[in-house]
Amino acid sequence: MKDYKLYQLIYNKTMIHDDLINSNVIIKPSKNDIVNYAIKYFNEDLNELIYPAKSFSVAIIYSYLLQKELSEKFYDCLSDPDLFCGNDMYFRTYSEEREIYDEIIESIQLWSDGFSLNTELFQVKKTMDYFLLEFGLLAPSYQ
Repeated sequence: MKDYKLYQLIYNKTMIHDDLINSNVIIKPSKNDIVNYAIKYFNEDLNELIYPAKSFSVAIIYSYLLQKELSEKFYDCLSDPDLFCGNDMYFRTYSEEREIYDEIIESIQLWSDGFSLNTELFQVKKTMDYFLLEFGLLAPSYQ
């Protein structure tokens, strides 16, 4: 097991999460709903949690940050069934939902030279904060 996964596992076994899925969420499982919400997750402030789309967005952010911060391979991370230590019942790996992930990644232009996560957006900032806590990173380099 890689050191960062061990740190994440210990964090998830010892800390209380305040973002666990509860009954106050909206479920929209269609491909169009997933893609549309996931794109919005990267581009505008959102007030609703819509699953499974939120799970796709967070998986992309975690995989992106694992690549940037820990030099892991993006698609390997996105294909890891334990990316969230089993804490997200809506998470699907890249190999399970390749078409949806590819459409989101292309739409947000993840691989363009000018891409950066918009930390002004509440949900992106919160996702990044959780990432930093889970992996014990105190000095991120997002640019």
